[in-house]
Amino acid sequence: MSNQLEILEVLECAKNGDARCQRIIYEVITPFIYHLILKYVPNEDDAADLAQETMITAFEKLKNYNSDKGSFKSWTAKIAINKALKWKNSRMSLVSPEEFEKLMRILTNEQNSLEVEELTAELNQSQKELFNLYFELGFSHQEIADSLGITVSNSRVRVHRMVTILKRFRS
Repeated sequence: MSNQLEILEVLECAKNGDARCQRIIYEVITPFIYHLILKYVPNEDDAADLAQETMITAFEKLKNYNSDKGSFKSWTAKIAINKALKWKNSRMSLVSPEEFEKLMRILTNEQNSLEVEELTAELNQSQKELFNLYFELGFSHQEIADSLGITVSNSRVRVHRMVTILKRFRS
C-alpha cells in the first residue's frame, strides 16, 4: 500500500467487513500506533494492549472515518493518543495497596506525629476534616458518610484521593 488510492480502496473494503482488508490495515497501521503510544506509556506490554484497543476502536468506528478530513493514519493516531492519555491519567491517580498500607502505618503511628503534621499541612480544610475522621478517629466509611452527608462510595473515593495527595507530598 504505497499510495493514498490503494489505502482508500483497502479501507472501503474493510468498511464492508472484509476480514482480509482489515488484516492488511491492521498489519500496516499497528506498528506505527504501537510506537506512538510508547511515547506516552513507558511499559511495552501496556503499549501493546493500548495499540490493540486502538485498532479495535478504529475498526468499530471505521464507518465514521472520512478521508476528506484527513488520513487514516492521523485518524487512528488521534484514537491512540486519546487512549494513551486516558490510560496515563487513570494510572497517575491510583495508589497501590502497598503504598496505601505504608501511608496507613505512618499516619496511624503516634511516633510519627511530626511527619503527619507536615503531611496534613498541605491539605485543604475538607481534606483535613476527612483525615481526622478516617485516620485520627478511625471512623468507618459509613460513619464518615453519615457525618458528612455523603454516600459511602463517595467517602471511599475521597479517602482514596486524599491518600493519593498525601503520597505526592511524601515523595
